[in-house]
Parts: sequence; structure tokens; C-alpha cells
Amino acid sequence: YDVSRPLDSDETDPVRNPQAGVESSAEDPGIPITVYAARVDAVHRGAATVGDVIEIGIIGGVLGGIRYESNVTQLVPGRSYALFLATTAARPASVVGGDRGVFLASGREYAAIAADGLGLTATDLAALS
Repeated sequence: YDVSRPLDSDETDPVRNPQAGVESSAEDPGIPITVYAARVDAVHRGAATVGDVIEIGIIGGVLGGIRYESNVTQLVPGRSYALFLATTAARPASVVGGDRGVFLASGREYAAIAADGLGLTATDLAALS
């Protein structure tokens, strides 16, 4: 697990900025982030290259003996996913749209992780290229 401090933000919507309205202090332990190393098997849009190993950070994990959870399902090592990611310099990539940005691969089909999400097919993903 890694710990990240939020970027300075004037955003007051707690959905967009979980730290909205919270005073920061030197004792503030930050937000626990689970960082996964993932090998890129396919790229449908973006700068990654097949074979790259990228870091993906998902809010949640254990910090100080307390388990923190987020609106994004933690990834399971050994499983394949189609992920919609955002990248910024010097930080792990992050999933866009919560669970709506995570799809579990099964052959050429991708099942939505989000309860209200739609699945994807290889044809859907090819259309993004």
C-alpha cells in the first residue's frame, strides 16, 4: 500500500474531492492507495505500449490498522481487465468513473464490474482505436 495526499484543490463537491472541507494537519496520515503493477496486453487508446508495466492506484487499503474502501473494486492479481485510466505525471494511473471504468475480461467479452454497468466486446474496444 502507498499513501497519497490529495492535490491542492478548490473543489467543494465531496464526490469529486473526498477531502472537501477537511482541514489538513501534520498528523494527517493521508489517503491509503493500493498500487498495482499491471502488464499492458492491449492498447485501444492512449500512450501505453503492449508489454509495458504500469502502476495503477486505487483508493483503499489498510492504514493504521483501519481498512478504507472506495467506490472502485480492488483488482485481483492474475485476472485480466479492460480499464479506462487517467494518467498524470509522477503518479500511478487512476481508474476513470469508479467501477464503471473496470471490466473483467472473459475471452473476447468484458463483464462490467459496476452493478449498473454494461459489458463490452472486443468490437466495442476496437472502435475506440
